[in-house]
Amino acid sequence: PADRPDVEAALARHLAGDAPTFEAVYRVRNAKGRWHVIVDRGRVTDRDADGRPLRVLGISADVTEAREAQAAQEATERRFRTLFDSGFQPKLLLDSTGRVIEVNRAALDAIAAGDGVEIRGRPVWEVLWWALDPTAVPRLREAIVEAEGDRGVARYEETLQGPGGQIVILEIGIKPIEQGPGQAPQ
Repeated sequence: PADRPDVEAALARHLAGDAPTFEAVYRVRNAKGRWHVIVDRGRVTDRDADGRPLRVLGISADVTEAREAQAAQEATERRFRTLFDSGFQPKLLLDSTGRVIEVNRAALDAIAAGDGVEIRGRPVWEVLWWALDPTAVPRLREAIVEAEGDRGVARYEETLQGPGGQIVILEIGIKPIEQGPGQAPQ
């Protein structure tokens, strides 16, 4: 009932010719008391000589499941982001080729990298500490290959020269992310 005035007003505007199409999003309750979100879209296709609507074509869709799935995905993303950014250790998500997909706040703060835009999408050995100490790149590349192999995880310790020349000791752990059935690890 709370959505009815807006739906009726939108339909009246369209039927009067004040809007080229009709679209409304509203809620309805089914016989079991569950609320559903409905999207209606339509337009007048024929009018008489006086401009009154003769024929309207449209579609009505229940988008409840899609909205719920979107809300669940957004909640999952918020949980991931909270966990990923809450630690004190630098964390990076890499694709199988070693390109940075995500970088957490601790890593960005450690090298004063701002929002990470210049890091995402680049090979990990071209950014962060490895960019300052190229002698460590072969070990990192080897660990990425090793993690993709039968062991599924590669761990080692690396001593690198950080920003300003200070020594940074990193404990490196590389593990592929398990995908759904039939998908290759990343």
